Amino acid sequence: MATVQRIVDIAMLVPLGPQLTVELECRFSRHRVHAEADPPAYLCQHGDRMRGAVPHGVDGISTTRPHAMPDLETCTIVDVGLETTDVAGCCK
Repeated sequence: MATVQRIVDIAMLVPLGPQLTVELECRFSRHRVHAEADPPAYLCQHGDRMRGAVPHGVDGISTTRPHAMPDLETCTIVDVGLETTDVAGCCK
């Protein structure tokens, strides 16, 4: 019996370069949250599907965003700036 692989939804919180975007599109169902007219509203509506998030190091990820994404498992920070992310707060 074949194993069904679930497509993982990720939230792109910032624009990424074209090569990285293409790679993510090949592996994940990505949501360009940053390009939405109202990104917080988009996360409130669709965030329960997100298992991954890609913020920019400069902006980090606020503790309010993970609450909109209750099944968030991983946050891959692009660029430098881990210190702007409240990792402990995101784990609550």
